[in-house]
Amino acid sequence: MKKSMEKSLKSVRRRAAALLRKGGESVQGILDGALRQARRCLSAVYMKIRILASRPESGAATAEYAVVLIAATAFAGVLLVLLKSDTVRSLLASLLKKALTVS
Repeated sequence: MKKSMEKSLKSVRRRAAALLRKGGESVQGILDGALRQARRCLSAVYMKIRILASRPESGAATAEYAVVLIAATAFAGVLLVLLKSDTVRSLLASLLKKALTVS
């Protein structure tokens, strides 16, 4: 969008410079042409904004999945740290010994 606006402005400048060199058109005519060009650019921007505003939640599901994945990864990291600690290891080992021993 920005490139097309820049391109439009450059073409208006070129036309204005050419017309001023020729002396064939008044300043008012040049300004009218520039105004028409600006209206077209603004119209294109307005249409894009309307399209984006008409579907405000597109991509919301993807963002929710990303948040859930980050939370799950963080939870897995915390579990990994806890399971690697000596206290939890010894607790799990004693629990397994008690479960596997036959009385």
